Amino acid sequence: MRQFVNRGGGLLATGESSRFNAWGEPLPDFALADLFGAHVVEPRRSGNEGRRVRNANDTVHTYLRLDPERRALVDGPQAGTEPAVAGKRHEVLRGFEETDIIPFGGVLDPLRVEAGI
Repeated sequence: MRQFVNRGGGLLATGESSRFNAWGEPLPDFALADLFGAHVVEPRRSGNEGRRVRNANDTVHTYLRLDPERRALVDGPQAGTEPAVAGKRHEVLRGFEETDIIPFGGVLDPLRVEAGI
């Protein structure tokens, strides 16, 4: 993957891609952090609070709302409260023009993001 990206290819990752080893155990940072330009931020704990260790097979059912919302443009029932479409969605979301919500299956943990990546 590094060679592909270094030759100009694009890489899109979601959730916790490359966050776990082959046995499903969490790594201290993304294995591909250098390509993502993003790093894991561990939550700060005080006292003797234990940190729950997540494994790759843990499931969380969540959804992401896409922005800007486009439901005012989609055929079908309307409630009259749909927000006006303001702006364009990022190109990576092409193909999702007729929905504002997609399943995510994870959590959005805080990240430290490198500038310029």
